[in-house]
Amino acid sequence: MEKFDFKQALLNYGFKEELVNDWLEVRKSKKATNTQTSFKKFISEIKKLNIDINVLLEECISRDWKGFRAVWYVNILNQESKIQQPNLIGRMNAETVANNLQFTQIQL
Repeated sequence: MEKFDFKQALLNYGFKEELVNDWLEVRKSKKATNTQTSFKKFISEIKKLNIDINVLLEECISRDWKGFRAVWYVNILNQESKIQQPNLIGRMNAETVANNLQFTQIQL
């Protein structure tokens, strides 16, 4: 039985070589094993998302992840969207509500 080539499997799947090399460095620093099982698990997780595979691999590198779970990425996107959305009370943002309360108190 021939030894599984993790790097070649990633390249054959369509990942960019530069990203593969960078991610293998991350995995090496974290003492991750480059087995066929870990490759299959990684691929099964990226298939859960409809996002460019190289974008996902870049995310793994930038976040220093030795592996990947789709739920991690979804959680990050959800956190980022919460940060970008203003807090609304009805159709007013918090600043408008505060100003209205202040104006109401002055008139009383």
